[in-house]
Amino acid sequence: MQPYKPIISGVLAFWTLASFHSDARGYRAIPDDNLSYPVLITIKEHSLASGFYLSSGQHLYLVTSRHVLFTESNGSYTLKGANATCLSYSKDPNDPGKIKLELDLHRLNAKSLIRYHKDHDATIVRIANLRPREGGKGYRVDFVEGVEKVKYTKSGILGLAIENTRTFKQALISNDVFLFGYPTSIGVKETAQIDPNIPLLRKGIIAGKDKAKRTIIIDCPTYYGNSGGPVLQVERVSLTETKFSIIGLVSEFVPFKETWINATHKFSYWEISNSGYTIVTPIDGVLDLLEDTEKDDRQLEEPGK
Repeated sequence: MQPYKPIISGVLAFWTLASFHSDARGYRAIPDDNLSYPVLITIKEHSLASGFYLSSGQHLYLVTSRHVLFTESNGSYTLKGANATCLSYSKDPNDPGKIKLELDLHRLNAKSLIRYHKDHDATIVRIANLRPREGGKGYRVDFVEGVEKVKYTKSGILGLAIENTRTFKQALISNDVFLFGYPTSIGVKETAQIDPNIPLLRKGIIAGKDKAKRTIIIDCPTYYGNSGGPVLQVERVSLTETKFSIIGLVSEFVPFKETWINATHKFSYWEISNSGYTIVTPIDGVLDLLEDTEKDDRQLEEPGK
């Protein structure tokens, strides 16, 4: 049995199941299409970051960390730039085709299509409206004003179905996780060890949960460029069935601070290194934003509103 049978409209493909079953044949540790989840986000004059696309069934959103798109100053948030480029790949790992979108952030923000969470490091950007095709065979994607389609594959854009998410409560300590993203800061550029335009995977476990701060800690190192990337939880349902669900997005790495003290000359020196742990913003914050956005839409559609 093939893992994760997706709905494909020719312009949009997203998962409607969150499990796959093993058989006598070999298969990847994750379903093939999952390799196309990460989106490379580039804001001019700023560092690169990661994200992913999420479908509410009515709209398609770009999801990333709040600090990727916004700069904070005294509790106020302003966009880092006027434009952003989003790069992702075909759902078929053997297809080198790329999907490239140009986002006019100021235009989208003026139309309230960009929302950020006040308490959590999460942001959503509505990039398209979805229309069911006749016969129930997938959806047609209509990009909103402010989103330009530069490159596109025949199989269409890959978005995660909202049903394939798991909340903070459903994130299980000790479960395996896969982290998707573009750690563009690693490697030596002069030797071209790693192509920064190709996403990389990391694997770890859910190490703990901070109930007071509503964050998830994973035993998996991240670097600049990973911010906003999706974190996939692996949940063993039975000996032959495994569920894969997005539990959140990368917020920041946990540093290790080491201090050196010179007793003779009375001065100290400290250095920061990567502890190997990462803070993950639960998907709950994203779901809150989606609920508020869709609720506002319903109110506008009601007579007299």
